[in-house]
Amino acid sequence: MESLEKGPEWRRFKLPDSDIVLLDLEPGGVYRQGGPGMVLQLKGESEFYFGSACFKLEEKDSLKILKGEYLIHNPGEKHSLLLFKKF
Repeated sequence: MESLEKGPEWRRFKLPDSDIVLLDLEPGGVYRQGGPGMVLQLKGESEFYFGSACFKLEEKDSLKILKGEYLIHNPGEKHSLLLFKKF
């Protein structure tokens, strides 16, 4: 997965259009499927999965899903790459 910088607060990753997006929005594992143009405001600490990568985000983060890529908005905070998992 290639990381492309887009300004100081956005990180962009290109994804195949066929990738399935699973988002763990609730403690205990409530998963929802996202799609192009979807914007999520996370509550609390969450994990989300894109293709083979799992990322952990905190409450101030927001996630916007575009066709074939995703953007992470996170002013001043680092993202932790937790693990790799292929769907």
